Amino acid sequence: ASFGNSRNVDVGQVVMALGSPLGLSRSLSMGVISSVDRYFEDVGDMISPFNLWLQTDAAINPGNSGGPLINLKGEIIGINARAVVFGENLGFAIPSNIVKFVVRQILEKGAVERSYIGISWQEINDFRKYLHQPSLEGVLVAAVDRNSPAERAGVRPGDLVTAIKGRMVSAVYREELPRIRLMVANQKVGAPLKLNIVRDGKALSVTVVTGEQGKFQGTEFNARKWGLSLEELTPRLIKYFQLENAAGVLVSGVKSGSPADKADMRRGDIITLFDGKAVNDLETFKQYYQKATTDSTKSVMLMLKVNKRNRFALIEGKKKK
Repeated sequence: ASFGNSRNVDVGQVVMALGSPLGLSRSLSMGVISSVDRYFEDVGDMISPFNLWLQTDAAINPGNSGGPLINLKGEIIGINARAVVFGENLGFAIPSNIVKFVVRQILEKGAVERSYIGISWQEINDFRKYLHQPSLEGVLVAAVDRNSPAERAGVRPGDLVTAIKGRMVSAVYREELPRIRLMVANQKVGAPLKLNIVRDGKALSVTVVTGEQGKFQGTEFNARKWGLSLEELTPRLIKYFQLENAAGVLVSGVKSGSPADKADMRRGDIITLFDGKAVNDLETFKQYYQKATTDSTKSVMLMLKVNKRNRFALIEGKKKK
């Protein structure tokens, strides 16, 4: 099968989802496109800052993910990615044009290279109302990351960006934000990027030198003996938890009844010390863990950062017989 152009997909268009839902191989379900521009916030497990989603009522279940969403010509217009738990007829696919771009980058460069300037964007619908300017155009700077290229260039929260690299930009609604993020991300890393800004009613321009976008999803590790799953701290997680640096590892899951559960550890905790030794990253934790678990009777004291406060957690070893 060949890839189609996801820009040509219309609401109401008949599509088919292929895959192995719940292990039932070579399955096909049929439906229609419900939305061509479904937007999800870039929070939690929904990581989609650069694209909108195709929504379909074709049945998509666990096992469909990674399978194609095709039109009646047999063209792949999307890749099935997720459904809503407890929802009916709510499936979502990554548009084929995004898939083609990512695949091409991986084949040519071995990874997807994206630029970063450290700006959190916000739509201007409410800003228009606040200023009583219903025809206002641009995109609002909601936040600027510390030590980011944008901060070094002098960009401030509250700035209204009206053009990027000479191209007019505007996002009145949230659904228009992924296009702005993608425009920045597709710039060459290390290249100058001119932003036209309105600040306090005055027009000015700044030049930002782009950096490289860090990983969105960190490497994971399963500490099975403790019933603990862990994830490295990526730039995205550092920003989300408002951390000062990347030291430590994130608790991404705790098994009920496990030693970690009995230590009252929870998802979202950050491990910073292991028996008094600094946990610099996930690899450091793995080394400490593998050494400590050679003796099942050994107890380990962890230092956790919970909601910006420190707390000790004792992983108790098995009692000697």
